[in-house]
Order: sequence, then structure tokens, then C-alpha cells
Amino acid sequence: MTVELGRMYPLHAGSSSRAILAHLPASQIEHIIQRGLDPLTSHTLTDADELRHQLDQVRKLGYARSVGERQAGAGSIASPVFGMRDDVIGSISVCGPLSRFNDEAVSRFIPFVVSTAREISKGMHATR
Repeated sequence: MTVELGRMYPLHAGSSSRAILAHLPASQIEHIIQRGLDPLTSHTLTDADELRHQLDQVRKLGYARSVGERQAGAGSIASPVFGMRDDVIGSISVCGPLSRFNDEAVSRFIPFVVSTAREISKGMHATR
């Protein structure tokens, strides 16, 4: 799997983007939704109400999961990273081909991705 460095993706598509979107202020989330949720693949989430539900789940669980939303045949999980002011500044993710990204593999990755994102966030707070 490769991700083109510097390529911009919409915040509603994919786990790393949705992990960030879920922690933006509500007004920014609504602005993004109102602009439209264009699909990147046939699995991209384009329903506003379902996206809102998914964002609630991300906030509750601490991670987002994607199954072919940004790139056909790819899966990923991501967790948000927070900066010095507790604002979301990015996310960390693990991705792979769907053939190797089944529920069992995802279950093994989740604790590592979430704990790594928390450690990075703690490190950001330590720089205050």
C-alpha cells in the first residue's frame, strides 16, 4: 500500500481522515457535510446522517475503520492525535489490502494504533 505524500483527501473518506473529522468543532463538521460528500470509491460514505453516526462512534471508541472508502481493495484503522491545546492535529493509521485486513487482524491492530496515538498526543502535551 502506498499513499502519495502531500495528497489531500476529503475528511469524510477513510479512517485517518474520519479520525480527524470526528474531533473538529461541530461547526466545521457541519460545514464539511454541507459542502457535499463526494465518493472516491463505491464504498465511500456519502450519507450525512450515517457520517454523523460514524463520527460519534469514532469519538466513543477512539478509532475509525475504513473498508475500501478511499482506495478500492484497501482497509485501514486510525486514531486521532491531539496537539498542545488538545486540538486534533492529525491521526496515525495502519492500512493494508482487504485480503489481509480482516476482522481478526483489525482487532489485533486497534490497541496498538490507539495507544500509539495517545502516546504521541502525550508527547505533544509534554512540549508545553
